[in-house]
Amino acid sequence: MADPLSILGAVGAVLQIASQGLKLSRAINEYVHSVRSVDQDFRDISQEMESTVILLQQFGDNLKLEEQSQYQKRDRVRWAFKQPRISVLTTKLDRHKTHLNFMLVVMRHARDLEKAFDAELELKTLQLKTQAAERKLRILHQGSVEGKLDSSNSPWEPRDPPGRG
Repeated sequence: MADPLSILGAVGAVLQIASQGLKLSRAINEYVHSVRSVDQDFRDISQEMESTVILLQQFGDNLKLEEQSQYQKRDRVRWAFKQPRISVLTTKLDRHKTHLNFMLVVMRHARDLEKAFDAELELKTLQLKTQAAERKLRILHQGSVEGKLDSSNSPWEPRDPPGRG
């Protein structure tokens, strides 16, 4: 029977390996998901922009209301109670702007990567076509040289027409 401490150590090692495997699996899954979810990212950005516009409208509406009633003492007291709410909205707006900016950076980077990949693919295609054309030219050139060598040594000797022998 095995020592309880060695069993515990083995279990701990297995759990660490499983944990690292899970982290790696999550990282790979996140990468694949991010590559596949470009369309979803665009929809998300659109939704974020809509929510930012709504927040801006609410913020503007609150400012208009406060401006209209700034001369009334009762409204000044109300402003004091609403000020934390406006601070919260301002914080949310700033966070949304940060998210939008990050998403735009990611989108630009993805577009740049796609352009680089397309350019590299086009270059490889042109290289392959060039190599194929060079091979064809070599084959044609070799065939014409061999054809000249097979013919008689003197170009002045009459040749039999094809089909006669």
